[in-house]
Amino acid sequence: MLCSRSIASRFTNTSSVISSPVMAGPGEFLVKLSLGTPSSLYWAIIDTGSNLKWATCCHCDNCPVKTP
Repeated sequence: MLCSRSIASRFTNTSSVISSPVMAGPGEFLVKLSLGTPSSLYWAIIDTGSNLKWATCCHCDNCPVKTP
């Protein structure tokens, strides 16, 4: 439990403001976020039934293409 509190305190003791709009869709939640350096803007679907998260980090000619 102490470890969890220590990790959580890293996020609560920040001076910067973080904001991300969340929109309810038909059966899902959409969130706008930025990833990478330099950052790129993405719309993501929040899956509340899974702990798996992934994002493509670079262009890949042999990777499967996912479309929304």
